Amino acid sequence: MVQLTAMVGLRHENVDRLLGVNCAERPFYLVTEYSDRGTLHDCLRNGTIPCDNVEALFDVCIQAVSALAYLEAQRYVLHRAVAARNFLVAGEDRLVRLSIFERARRVFDDDYLVRPHNLRCQRSATRGVDPGVLGS
Repeated sequence: MVQLTAMVGLRHENVDRLLGVNCAERPFYLVTEYSDRGTLHDCLRNGTIPCDNVEALFDVCIQAVSALAYLEAQRYVLHRAVAARNFLVAGEDRLVRLSIFERARRVFDDDYLVRPHNLRCQRSATRGVDPGVLGS
């Protein structure tokens, strides 16, 4: 039911809208908007959204960023699983909607952790990278 609490009240063109809930018996069902094209990942793989069309890809990016900006503006919703497989595509105009809120959660003012400054971090992200790539 974490997905339900994260989705309640979200209203944006590029965020999958919760239409209803069936809590009568297990398993519980969430009813959301229908997306006839499948996931963004599948659309990019099967050519529904052509990867060589810069305008189409730019439109997809703008829609994805719009959804993420909306969640950020809400300040209390963390999606925690932003990936092409979690965006759904609908209609001929290829409307992209952020969906799959199963890892999402609402965040409250006292519900975060701050990393101590004296904690040592390993720089593993740059290991094996050609020094010329990062510059001098």
